[in-house]
Amino acid sequence: CIMVQFGPGAIASVRQAIHESRGLFILWVALLRTGYRLTISVERRGSKLASWHERASRIAHYTLYGLMIWVPLTGWMGASAYNSLDLFGIISLPAIMPHDEARAVWILWAHGLLAFSMIALVSVHISIALQGYLDGSEGIAPSPEPVARASSLQ
Repeated sequence: CIMVQFGPGAIASVRQAIHESRGLFILWVALLRTGYRLTISVERRGSKLASWHERASRIAHYTLYGLMIWVPLTGWMGASAYNSLDLFGIISLPAIMPHDEARAVWILWAHGLLAFSMIALVSVHISIALQGYLDGSEGIAPSPEPVARASSLQ
C-alpha cells in the first residue's frame, strides 16, 4: 500500500490526514454530482458518434461515477478497519466497519486497485474527449459562429 510507505511520525500522519480529507471531499462532491446528474437531464448537441461509441461513452461515464464513489468509500472502510479515523486530531470520522486489521489490508489493497483503475480510466477519458473536441466528432466543440451579446440584441 502506497500510504504505508510514508512510515510513522508526524509528517506521515499529516499526509495521511490530507489524503483522507481529500477522499472525503471527493466522496461528497461525487455524491452531489451523481444526485445532480440523476435529477437534471443533460441534452447533448448533435453527436456524430457511432452507436457503439455512444454506448461505450455512457458505460465509461457510469464507471467513472461509480469509481468516484467507491474509491473514497473503500478508503474510509479501510481506515475504519484499521481504526485510523482522526483527521488532524480535530475531527474523528465515524467507523463504517468493525476494527479488523487483517480485513483492512485487503480493503486498502482494493482501494489502491480501484484508485489506479480510476486514474487509467480518467486518462483514457481525457484523451478521447480531447480528440473529440479537436475533431468536432463529440458535438462539444465550440461553434464557429460568434455568440451574440445581450447588449447587441437590444
